[in-house]
Amino acid sequence: MNYLPQKPHPGFNRFIFSKSILIFPLLLLLIIFFPKICPAKIHFIKEKIIIRIQNGELEVNGHYFFWNESGSSDATLLSYPFFGKFPHKINVHTNKDGKYSKVSYRKAYKKNSITFPIYLNPKTELEVKVRYIQKILENQAVYILTSTEKWRENLKEANFDILISKELKGVNISYETDSIEEHGNFVIYRISKKDFMPTKDLIISWEGGENE
Repeated sequence: MNYLPQKPHPGFNRFIFSKSILIFPLLLLLIIFFPKICPAKIHFIKEKIIIRIQNGELEVNGHYFFWNESGSSDATLLSYPFFGKFPHKINVHTNKDGKYSKVSYRKAYKKNSITFPIYLNPKTELEVKVRYIQKILENQAVYILTSTEKWRENLKEANFDILISKELKGVNISYETDSIEEHGNFVIYRISKKDFMPTKDLIISWEGGENE
């Protein structure tokens, strides 16, 4: 299957779709010059994010869910950006019928992001798992949320588990937490949202500690 030779949409969140990917060159030209002819049928519907901050590193395990509303198979190119230093470990998988398959990606250092394709069968949901680890250069970590608006629809559900080392003091999180509990060497902050359109990024800061 051929992919659109098109740059990902600017200002994206964790994912922004390129236009639907079709096989025939004529249809590709129609999409490029007349995008409204073939509106996007793939929707970004929910996410489950586990964030761990420890030993001067940020680890993100993101589970993202997409829905293909059309009656035919479809594919799209996703772009996944990072805030701060480019991660030194990145893994991308898709989950189909309980089986995870590794997905190849391309690095875009200038845009501090990666891009990769996904394929969805008709009327199906697909889970995409992205795991990355990056060094923390300051006393804060940022998970980009605000560009969810580029999908032009709210997330049905968004859940965040934020595990922060007990060594870090004066923790502040840019969203109000629903619960806080201690587990081993971590304090766990949980945030749950329904029908969610972010108005700010998820920023986690602290009063020094590991990075001083």
